[in-house]
Amino acid sequence: MTVTEFDKVAREVFAPAYVILAEQIKEATGITRGVCLDAGAGGGYLSIALAKITDFDIILLDKLEEMQNIAEQNIVEASLEKRLRTILADIHEIPIDECSSDRLRPDSES
Repeated sequence: MTVTEFDKVAREVFAPAYVILAEQIKEATGITRGVCLDAGAGGGYLSIALAKITDFDIILLDKLEEMQNIAEQNIVEASLEKRLRTILADIHEIPIDECSSDRLRPDSES
């Protein structure tokens, strides 16, 4: 499957699920602000849905430049450029400081 085909499925088939998943994340964690890392963000659909219902600043990480370009376009279309940014990298070598994002767990366990 090409990046374009994958994005079409994400946009047209799974679009309703992102809103539901974002709400579930918000409800399950009780966290609505801070910095969130979306590893394997693809076109950014889940991050955008989460940003619309929270005060998160979100870092969208993907290893494919084509996906990063799609995510950046989607971020602009959603007018979320001030809170969402993309990083092109592999999940095994995330180029951000270890403590630069908050956890999405309300307890204090590691």
